[in-house]
Amino acid sequence: MSNQLNEPALGLTNEQGQIEITGFGRPFGLKVLRDGKTYVTDMDLHTIFEITPDFTAYRVLADRNGWSRPQEFSPKPQKRANSLSPRQFNGPHSCAVSKNGKFCITTYYSPALHLLNQDAKLESVVDTLGIDTKLTGPATATYTTNGSLLITEYHQNVVFHWHPTSNLVTSILGPGDGPSSLNRPHMARQLPNGDIIIADTWNHRLVRTSTNGRLKSWWGVSADSGTCADRWQTNMNYGVATHHAHGLHAPVAIDIHASTGQLLVTDWGNNRLRLLDSEGQLISGVETLGLNKPYDACFWKNGYAIADSHNGRLLFIVSPESY
Repeated sequence: MSNQLNEPALGLTNEQGQIEITGFGRPFGLKVLRDGKTYVTDMDLHTIFEITPDFTAYRVLADRNGWSRPQEFSPKPQKRANSLSPRQFNGPHSCAVSKNGKFCITTYYSPALHLLNQDAKLESVVDTLGIDTKLTGPATATYTTNGSLLITEYHQNVVFHWHPTSNLVTSILGPGDGPSSLNRPHMARQLPNGDIIIADTWNHRLVRTSTNGRLKSWWGVSADSGTCADRWQTNMNYGVATHHAHGLHAPVAIDIHASTGQLLVTDWGNNRLRLLDSEGQLISGVETLGLNKPYDACFWKNGYAIADSHNGRLLFIVSPESY
């Protein structure tokens, strides 16, 4: 018997090419597949939502019983939902989908990875990587091209590279005192060439490494000089929190455009998005939507999908930029 979440209802409005879905508690992780399906994790409702490509219905995943039956959206905006008690997922922070359609859900309050099959039925819960690498605060997990996972550990200031089949785990950067150390990172993503981009949140920068973790460059405003360069910088330094167009204040999420390699960065502390080309040049930004602590954001059709976390909503917007 599948689960069914009767409250809260989600509302959907569509005005001038902007789709707004309201009624969430605190939407965090966001994944838009090539077929148009959208998955979102909600930290306050402790659930995962699946939204159809044509925005006609949604399903809910809250426990081991799999997806609920499809539910229709209300045509009216809904208030931000009150928190619910957790069932299977205690603080679902991110959702990743592999090439063969399997899911990896990170839970933050009960630190673990939940590995699900294509029908969203639980296969395993992993709280220890390798022999003794205990998870204490996994923020996000993202799949690499070979099916391994990049797991960003917020509490431990490290990114783990874990192979589920072999259970082999290695570390990419980590805590320390030098400019190569991380400070509360939130997400790591692999570029088509194998390089890894990390949202080094409280160092207010993006960091780029090789596949094996060798530090290569960074993006942001220098904490030492206050200067910025509209490109990836190789003279490694910490970033500084700033509202400057070429800087960041606590970046939390990164998406990579499949065709162009452009980067979409959620600038959480500035309530905005940054769009960069593959060389690190700023193309544009999204700053006029009344965002309140947005978390994840993804490329969507000819625009963006945004988990506007503290407003309890998702936005799907058309961008004037061509990419």
